[in-house]
Amino acid sequence: MAHRSFRIHLSDGRSFPGRTDHTLLRQLQDAGCRVPVACSNGNCGRCFARSDSGDQIPLCTTYAEADVALTLPFVAHWRRYRCQLIEARTGELVLRLPAGRITAEGDQWLVCSEAGIQNAALIRREGRVLRLACQDTTPHSMITVINVESATNGRYQLREGAHTLLRNLTASTARELQQSLIHYELSITH
Repeated sequence: MAHRSFRIHLSDGRSFPGRTDHTLLRQLQDAGCRVPVACSNGNCGRCFARSDSGDQIPLCTTYAEADVALTLPFVAHWRRYRCQLIEARTGELVLRLPAGRITAEGDQWLVCSEAGIQNAALIRREGRVLRLACQDTTPHSMITVINVESATNGRYQLREGAHTLLRNLTASTARELQQSLIHYELSITH
């Protein structure tokens, strides 16, 4: 079967040759594009992009045969995970991430529980098990972990009172986190 020559154009100006034998998602990933994805059948809706015709298309199941222009979905620079507590030791929490495709690639961590919110440092990740260094390791029934990716041009901090929780955030990421964690009294500073 002869492959047609066509290009994939992105709204940010990037463009690259397309292939008819791979999904748009695979081609975008091969080209180094970050695209959110949680399934491979279009059900999760995370990889939906807007085509030049205005249609919302699932990149994980769509093949192209002619030039296509796409606006990619927004990739959040943070993720929230509800975790199971495995062990709480002095200065260290051992948590199990939920099942599924977990991409905890950020370099900053927050631990949220009934007792409050605190920053943490990743000691080690082994599959779904996280070892985090943090001050308050009191066992709680429900622990949420937030993984945040720093921005090289980020100038904002997320604070709780006088305590800095996260650094090097973009303004939009800092606002998203503040709004998402509304039950904590968080402020944003330069």
